Amino acid sequence: MKSKLIMVFMILSALAVIAAPLLDWGRVYPMNGEQQIFYADATNDGVYLFGYTNPKDITEDMLTMKIGLNGKILDSSVSGGRNNDWALWGFESHDEGLVSIGSSNSFSYDYDMIISKSGKNSFNKPIVNFGIERGTSGLELGDSYIIVGYGSNPQTLNMVGKIVKINKTNNEVEWSKWLPGAEAGIDIKPLSVQLTTDGNFIIAGTKINFFSGITEVYMTKVNLSGEEIWTKTFSGRDYARGFEVQETKGGYLIAGYNGDWSKGWSDFYLTKVDHNGDILWESEFGQDKSDHAYSVKVAKNGNIYVAGYTTPEGKDNFDMLLVEYNANGEILSHEVVGGNGDDVAYSLDIDDNGNLYMVGYSTSTDFGADVSGDPVVFKYSVK
Repeated sequence: MKSKLIMVFMILSALAVIAAPLLDWGRVYPMNGEQQIFYADATNDGVYLFGYTNPKDITEDMLTMKIGLNGKILDSSVSGGRNNDWALWGFESHDEGLVSIGSSNSFSYDYDMIISKSGKNSFNKPIVNFGIERGTSGLELGDSYIIVGYGSNPQTLNMVGKIVKINKTNNEVEWSKWLPGAEAGIDIKPLSVQLTTDGNFIIAGTKINFFSGITEVYMTKVNLSGEEIWTKTFSGRDYARGFEVQETKGGYLIAGYNGDWSKGWSDFYLTKVDHNGDILWESEFGQDKSDHAYSVKVAKNGNIYVAGYTTPEGKDNFDMLLVEYNANGEILSHEVVGGNGDDVAYSLDIDDNGNLYMVGYSTSTDFGADVSGDPVVFKYSVK
């Protein structure tokens, strides 16, 4: 598999140009069929990508890739069963293996949570239960793996957040618990989790009320046993969706999007809450059409970086959008990168040396991508 170096015009708007991230390179990785990348995990020698591939337009398989500092592919792996399998999150394990978390339709009639580990002590564990379930995020503890996602509640038949602990000794489920918010007519879809410095889990996602038609950012903090400490929802405007949460000094950041029904378009929505879940500040960024934020990280310089997509004026397709904020939520710079198709950033990550990777998929043929979609990575240096 070869990659194609992208020579691209970047739109840069900066209030403090010196602080703006500097583009090192951008590459598309052409593959047969359709690909999407949902999550990035940066290491000091490159970045891991997690997503799916559908090379023959039949079924989707988990796709993991390792990209080096120079943009070259160091490793690539495809795994899956008889039906669809997606890697929605992942990370390098403590023993230098690779853990993928996602959803699989290969082991039962419905979609199930799945965790898969390669390298030392490898295993593949589908968690088969009643109804549809998806693993959307996770992390590693000393003795276990934690999976967060959502599934069909047998009582309400709505989607409800779920947290699962996998024991490392036997790779079996130690416990599984529903997260707060189960209610008829309401879906709760947690999409990210992080271990906090006070030894708990902070979880963020989206709450959907089918009776009112309102969607809100959903946040819950639970202890290491999965028991609720507090739960909050908010929108800022008529509707909102939350995606990734990140701990920062004085609280937690949540990236997503919000909007007004009258406007019909959505904007980047970055919120900081304190350790009790109360809003400290909100920041919105958008152009004339839809702008969606999916991922947030904090660099060593204290600045906040958010990735997603924008719909530029005069275009009907999406371009990648990277926005830089200071610690108070004030916008320092933003960069738009796109070709003649859709270019969407689902995730970003930053290593200890200030290398920022923005990843997703591209259908831009002038970037060298297939119209079905190929993995794309942009690497920046953050000072």
